[in-house]
Amino acid sequence: MYSTKINIKKIGRSFTVDLSSTNPPLPTSKKNPHMTLLFSRGIYPNGILQRLQTLASQKGTISFTLEQWGRRSDLVKGELYDFFQEVKKEFPKLISDRKPHVELR
Repeated sequence: MYSTKINIKKIGRSFTVDLSSTNPPLPTSKKNPHMTLLFSRGIYPNGILQRLQTLASQKGTISFTLEQWGRRSDLVKGELYDFFQEVKKEFPKLISDRKPHVELR
């Protein structure tokens, strides 16, 4: 079981949840562990970062678990998965088309 405060970051064309400060630390050697929330090949609507930060601020510290999924990634479960689903309802056309996961290996 892991816990973290939801911290939204933009990485390239994605908005992500930063997972570098989870408690306990994630078992990874990756420099920037994160879960992708939104991905767009085009331009994001105005105010999207603020809306994501507002949704995140309503959550406080959340808990989640990981389930092995493939060679390099684990699926995200628990409250972090629930947050992903909330974002999916808010921005259905921009949501990452993959299952919520984090690359660890």
